[in-house]
Amino acid sequence: MKYLEYNSLEEINTALSTLETLDTRVFSRLDAYSCKSTTDEKKLKMYIEEKYEGDADVLLGASPGTAGFPYGTSFTAPTPTAGSFSFSNGPISHSPTSPFGPLAQISSRKTLFYLLATLNAAFPDYDFSDVKPELFVKIPLLNIVQRNVTATLFRTAIEGVQTNNLSLRLWEAIDEVIQLQECDVYSFNPNPEEEPDSEEGNLWSFYYFFFNRKLKRVVFFTARAVSYMAPAQPEELTNDIYGDVGDEPMFGDSDMGLSYEQYTMESMEV
Repeated sequence: MKYLEYNSLEEINTALSTLETLDTRVFSRLDAYSCKSTTDEKKLKMYIEEKYEGDADVLLGASPGTAGFPYGTSFTAPTPTAGSFSFSNGPISHSPTSPFGPLAQISSRKTLFYLLATLNAAFPDYDFSDVKPELFVKIPLLNIVQRNVTATLFRTAIEGVQTNNLSLRLWEAIDEVIQLQECDVYSFNPNPEEEPDSEEGNLWSFYYFFFNRKLKRVVFFTARAVSYMAPAQPEELTNDIYGDVGDEPMFGDSDMGLSYEQYTMESMEV
């Protein structure tokens, strides 16, 4: 993935970095990438192809989900006198389900590749090659993402004109780069042990991908929050106001990062 520079996104990143918060430290970023593969990414693409192209559906020419059938449903072809398909629990194996569609299809595997390659580009110290497709979710409506961002990123900020204006400018900048109405939107919901930069106890985090197939472009939007008591974070390595970056973590394993969904569910427990 080739990093793309946009002044509008840089302005938003600068504004987000100065967002005043009450009791947390928030780290966020907006990055744009073109779907142009590097040499290492071509290896990742081959790896994904080898991992999924042997699916039985490719060999059988089946298309799971056809005519409204749920993915993973097994069926036999209709007989000349039958008016409909005959369902069975037979041995025909269908493509693994994924938010991108059946992984037996090239287009589905390409989407998985682009999202994994984006994560690798955004977090070069991590390798996401073996992340399972089910850790991604396709978001059906843009306003779901907008509400989640408001409930996390902007909820932690001191309310006021600054927050309201920034939220509006943020979505305008993303739309300018990626044309939101033409996008598929996905979220990455990692387990705590697979989440990047979660070692010091994230309070919440989110990872969103806005993928425009026509433009062959991805905008990646991520944010996370840590307590003011947490040790200095990677983003703060050039800032010594939080003390020695080698300090021991102040949180145990149980305090590792939560996705937005985990965070909101936990806050509802009595």
